[in-house]
Amino acid sequence: MTKYENCKKKIINNVIKNYEKKGKSRKQGIAIALSISEKECLKHMNKKDIEKLNIKVKKFLDSKNKISIAGVLDTIKLNNPKYKQKLIKRFIQSIPYNNHQTNIKVSKLIVKYI
Repeated sequence: MTKYENCKKKIINNVIKNYEKKGKSRKQGIAIALSISEKECLKHMNKKDIEKLNIKVKKFLDSKNKISIAGVLDTIKLNNPKYKQKLIKRFIQSIPYNNHQTNIKVSKLIVKYI
C-alpha cells in the first residue's frame, strides 16, 4: 500500500470509530470519513497513485453506464486537459440514464472544472 492509501485508511478508521462511539449513523460516518481523508491525504499522492487513478478514470470515461459523482471528481482531480472533452461528452450521453439530482450535481462540478 502506498502512503496515500495508508493515510486514507487510517483517517477513515478513526472517524468511523468516533461516529460509532457517539451512536450516530455509520453511513454518515463513512461519508464524512471519505471526504476528510480525501482532503487530508491528497498531499501524500505519488506517481503510483496517479497511475491507478488514471486507469480508473479511463475506465469511467469509456463506460456507457450511469455517470457517478465519484468518477467526475476523480477526473477533475487529475486535471488532465484531454479528459475535459471526454468528461463533457460522457455526461451528455448519460443524461437520460441518470436521475435529475445527479445531473444537477454533475453539471455544477463540470462547470467549476471548466
